[in-house]
Amino acid sequence: GQKSYQTKEVLFTCLSKLNDISLMSLNEQDQSWVVGKYWHSLEQFTSSPDTTDIDIYQGSHPSVILKIKPLLSGMEGRVEELLASWPDHPALVQIKTVIERIATFPMDQPIIKFLQGLEILLTKCQLWESIASKTVSLASHLSLLTNQIIEWRMTELQ
Repeated sequence: GQKSYQTKEVLFTCLSKLNDISLMSLNEQDQSWVVGKYWHSLEQFTSSPDTTDIDIYQGSHPSVILKIKPLLSGMEGRVEELLASWPDHPALVQIKTVIERIATFPMDQPIIKFLQGLEILLTKCQLWESIASKTVSLASHLSLLTNQIIEWRMTELQ
């Protein structure tokens, strides 16, 4: 219904802001595919009881923030593998630095601080993806990262 349409529009807007390419530049079929790809995770998020009444700007929510630990660990492991082949590559060093910085944030900080860190990390990873071959991609980690950012941005809108 109308609420479903509005939710898809919010998701569409979030995805547009997250990606270097605007979804508006895609044809209608490709736009539908991108929105559909993230729709399932959005439905799971909106039905999840643990995200209600969370203010991402104030208070601490360690149980929510802990969700990014495996994401950051996995990405850091992959970046370390790539750094073994390309030591001191500026894009990889920046990604590793951002991951390490996020990991130092105290757990009693508001979610928005972690969210901003993840968005910076996404930007650095997108730079790597734009110059790297598919064999050295971070795509699987980027998908998880993007889903987490969308989830927290949707929390902000509730």
